[in-house]
Amino acid sequence: MAFRRLAIAACIVPLIPAPPSSAQAPERRWLPEPVLVASFVDEDGTLFGDPRGIVALPNGGFALSDWGEDAIRAFFADGKSAWTFGRSGAGPGEFSFIQDIDVSPAGEVLVLDRGLGRATIIDALTGQQVTSFSIRTAGHYGILPSSGPGRVLVIPASEKDKTLWVSVSEDGAALESAAAPVACDHSLACEAFSATTGSMGAAVAFRWSSKVIFLNPDGSVRFVIDGLEELPIPGVNTESTRIPEFGNATVTRVDRSAGEAALGITGDESYLYVLFGGSGEERRRIVNVYSVANGDYLGSFLFPNSLAGLAILSDGSLATLNRDLFPTVHIWELSW
Repeated sequence: MAFRRLAIAACIVPLIPAPPSSAQAPERRWLPEPVLVASFVDEDGTLFGDPRGIVALPNGGFALSDWGEDAIRAFFADGKSAWTFGRSGAGPGEFSFIQDIDVSPAGEVLVLDRGLGRATIIDALTGQQVTSFSIRTAGHYGILPSSGPGRVLVIPASEKDKTLWVSVSEDGAALESAAAPVACDHSLACEAFSATTGSMGAAVAFRWSSKVIFLNPDGSVRFVIDGLEELPIPGVNTESTRIPEFGNATVTRVDRSAGEAALGITGDESYLYVLFGGSGEERRRIVNVYSVANGDYLGSFLFPNSLAGLAILSDGSLATLNRDLFPTVHIWELSW
């Protein structure tokens, strides 16, 4: 799912041991070239709108978060529209700022509206709202299904919270939280992406660090690995700058020398797919694959064009979002 997420950075404090397989970083191993099997192009902006996040649906199709119309758009596997939910506003069935979307193993689309501080849950097959409720916690950057107390797990945005997630009930109350297995000095350095991994739980990958956290279905941490690139969480600098029409200003930003690790994540019960940021001609084109069972690095796929999002579909094919010219969803067959 896609997206601006978690807050966890600067100094790393391992509380959960990594599996033995992550002790030594492996060299990149290229997997067979992905085979393009279908493309759905939105040339006039009426099919996908302004898509940002993509998730897989139980019917074999996919759903997109449309920032232009503040809506969730669902599609069948053949690219035909299944349903659309939402519009701009603050009332029932409306969104202000769709921060994140995910799909639960029970077949519900979870939508986190950061602007309204609200979670909306939609039936993935019918597109009908199941429930909607406010979230009375601090800033939040991500949403995951809950198998324990509460309706959803919300990933907090504040570095002061020092929590990996907060369990939220339907009355918006925070019921319990899990301690983060890494520490953070500033949320800017800890933007992260989360995705469910079926009955195995979920995973969280970071934009500026190669750390990947694997969760059990109840949200407890199974283990933490260092991804292939071994990028540490960077520092954050405060600088003086001049902004046109506004004058002098002080800005806080991630260290300019930092490399981007994850820019998207998707998974199923067997594999976790992490879109690597990288640089140069390969930027946003590499997808690293890890075993959900033990965190082992299994190899990397190289795509012909840059990706803006990815979702592993129920048949094992990979749906990718491209925003370079016209919004496009490609479907790829992966082989090992």
